[in-house]
Amino acid sequence: MSLLHEIAASGDIERLEDLLDQKNFNRDEKDDDWGGRTPLMWAVIGGHFRSVKILLEQEANPNLHNEEGKTAAHFAAESGRADILRLLIENGCDETVTDRHGSRPMDEALLYGNLQCAELLSQTMQGQINRRKRPSDWLDHFNDNKSDAGIKHLKKQRSMFLSTTYREHEERKRRRSGGSKQKR
Repeated sequence: MSLLHEIAASGDIERLEDLLDQKNFNRDEKDDDWGGRTPLMWAVIGGHFRSVKILLEQEANPNLHNEEGKTAAHFAAESGRADILRLLIENGCDETVTDRHGSRPMDEALLYGNLQCAELLSQTMQGQINRRKRPSDWLDHFNDNKSDAGIKHLKKQRSMFLSTTYREHEERKRRRSGGSKQKR
């Protein structure tokens, strides 16, 4: 775990700002000791709203995932931090991304009984939350960092979400019509 990870996890705003002002720290660096978590993930896990805000202002990417496939939004939804989750959403996190077990942030919120987070995610999926950035804005960020793996990951997640949504839609439509149409 780097110094930036430790400071983000501690919530020490002054030291975080000083460190980020030095410009020689990778705000998106994944730790080697704790499953590839970024400083943003550590700030979210610690529940440090101001640290999360500072990291996002410094262009920390909310769509990076750890070794389990979890993003900062997964951690916010799991811990019930709707204030932090809203901040992530407003700054372009992809609320549809699934971890390697197939769980989305919505699944984490519901699993842990964090209904405020679940409601926020539902509103987001319905387009009711204003965003300063969209998840697709981060594709340029990946291009700037020459991360083909990151672009492929986002495209795969978006594709999986759209195909799942389509299958769910078709299944609901079939059930509403009384199941008269058989699956092909």
